[in-house]
Amino acid sequence: MNNNQKTKREQYITPLGTAKYIYINGREDILTDQFTGRKTPNGYSATIEITEEQAKEVKAKFTKAWTESREYEVLSNNGKDVSTPKMPLFKNKEGKWMLKAKTKPTFYDAKTQSQKERVVMLRDGLQNILDPKTTIWSGSTIRLVTTINPYAGAMGYGISLYLSGIQIAELAQAQGGNSWGTIEGTHAITNFENPQYVSAQEEEQDVIPF
Repeated sequence: MNNNQKTKREQYITPLGTAKYIYINGREDILTDQFTGRKTPNGYSATIEITEEQAKEVKAKFTKAWTESREYEVLSNNGKDVSTPKMPLFKNKEGKWMLKAKTKPTFYDAKTQSQKERVVMLRDGLQNILDPKTTIWSGSTIRLVTTINPYAGAMGYGISLYLSGIQIAELAQAQGGNSWGTIEGTHAITNFENPQYVSAQEEEQDVIPF
């Protein structure tokens, strides 16, 4: 194979899974350094929880994509070890399988020669386009529309997933909701400033690396 030949990237729609961490369309994933605590924007990402059976199918799909890639061929022809590719598929602390796709929040538009904001497309189960600001709460049932990207470089080799869209089968409600209720015999208090509302997804969460 010609080393200069470009590999055709394959679109891949993941199995239906449970939304865990969704950072898209104006809200970036934040990478926290475990030693310094320094926080760095880390692009858009979506992580779903899948079953053991689904994980086996995903791993087989990624393994096939890797062994058929130009990157695999070049490394193996050069006598490099190609047997343990990194994958965006991993177990969390609770032993649940997680699948993660990422993309950059901006892209270069060759026609206008300028950087433009990237929008991760959202659709419902019937392919209707949804508002890109739709909140996808943890626990929603979704699948990710991605592109499989084999890579090899100084940081290692393997498969990554480029996130381009999310299809929503079922939206979960906000975690917690309004569970305070009312207190009998009390009245409304209006002489105070409303506190800034922070949604469950805007609160700091541990970033899952892969």
